[in-house]
Amino acid sequence: MLFENSIVCHVFYAMALEAAHDFGCVWFLGFVLFWFAWLSLFWGLGWAWSGFLDCCTDVGFWL
Repeated sequence: MLFENSIVCHVFYAMALEAAHDFGCVWFLGFVLFWFAWLSLFWGLGWAWSGFLDCCTDVGFWL
């Protein structure tokens, strides 16, 4: 039973690798990193903008 599961696992792993290779692993990785970078950028800008608004809308900032 364990041996059969091992073979199934290896076959599935080989199929997954082949699918990733056919799709283009490098392109897929680049796509993921691209979107991660954009989301990080927007999150960082939103965080900085909210901090800027908190600072500049504070009455003590202008006095």
